[in-house]
Amino acid sequence: ENLKMVKKSAVATVKSPAEFFAENQNIAGFDNPGKSLYTTIRELVENALDAAESIRVFPDIELTVRELSPEAIAELRGIQVGQRSEHKGSTTGKKKSKKKKAGGG
Repeated sequence: ENLKMVKKSAVATVKSPAEFFAENQNIAGFDNPGKSLYTTIRELVENALDAAESIRVFPDIELTVRELSPEAIAELRGIQVGQRSEHKGSTTGKKKSKKKKAGGG
């Protein structure tokens, strides 16, 4: 038996917090829609409380949560849903036919 030991080199990778939490959504509390909503609201309230405390005023926080359709969200973001523009040279929706060469090629 000829076993060869290979030493793996230690390589440290640097990731931004956004990259880390995008890959580990469960740690950030965003691994399912219910948890995402809870985490987002909790963060907003905590940030509001921290801001009020930092300027030494009593907090006055009002929160309204309502469900929006995908279309309503797109409208708030300024995205028009259902409209596409074809760009010059675009082949969207068009199939190109392939021609076979004679001779089996």
